[in-house]
Amino acid sequence: MFNINAAISKTKIAGKKSQGFCARFVRTYIEAGGVKTTGHPVSAYQYASFLPKIGFTKIASVAGKSNQANWTTTNAHPGDIAVMKHGQHGHICMWTGSYWVSDFIQNRMYPYQDEGTCDIFRYT
Repeated sequence: MFNINAAISKTKIAGKKSQGFCARFVRTYIEAGGVKTTGHPVSAYQYASFLPKIGFTKIASVAGKSNQANWTTTNAHPGDIAVMKHGQHGHICMWTGSYWVSDFIQNRMYPYQDEGTCDIFRYT
């Protein structure tokens, strides 16, 4: 069982700027919520295939910043995790109910300048 409130409480460790450890931080949040992550990947983009193994289900793929902003305000649930391919290792973040967080508090789901796609996972 995933204790979303415990996971969200742990997000207080996030900084104001990226530290390059989004996967490590999001894994820490998942573990704080009581879900074991044994065998976890190192790169963020690899969580797209790992999350289903630990109880998360892919519920959406959302492309473009305006669609992601709309999805966040209309469909996001606390504890949702967004995984994206970007650069060498990708990116991963979690919705707290107020903001997206990885190793830093983000101002939007997809924190880059281009119009990327995010795969959204929810614990089921």
